[in-house]
Amino acid sequence: MVKTEQKIQEYKKQNNRVEKLIENVKFADRARAKFIVGTNNIKKDILLRIGSNQKLKDKKLLIQANNWLILIEKDIKPIEQKYLTLELNKKPVNKAKNEALTSLRCELRRGGDSNPG
Repeated sequence: MVKTEQKIQEYKKQNNRVEKLIENVKFADRARAKFIVGTNNIKKDILLRIGSNQKLKDKKLLIQANNWLILIEKDIKPIEQKYLTLELNKKPVNKAKNEALTSLRCELRRGGDSNPG
């Protein structure tokens, strides 16, 4: 019984981390667009959320990225490299490229397809 409760707690902890990661990825995805058109307060909030130790040096804003942003970058790099090799251009998709794209889609989703087949 204790082992089951430990597994449940670990699952909840893992689920909370995944939810937080998804929330942070969504924020990072939308932050640039919001920053461009946002008010000064929105821009300030975005800068505070992405990092600390903001310094202005030689007309450049230097920010030390928060840990969650660094973790996203580490997780994205391998996937980004795979994506860039498969980037669609004006050439038609062949069977090998289609299989590689399918593999990448599965890796990005990391779960079962709700409508397989």
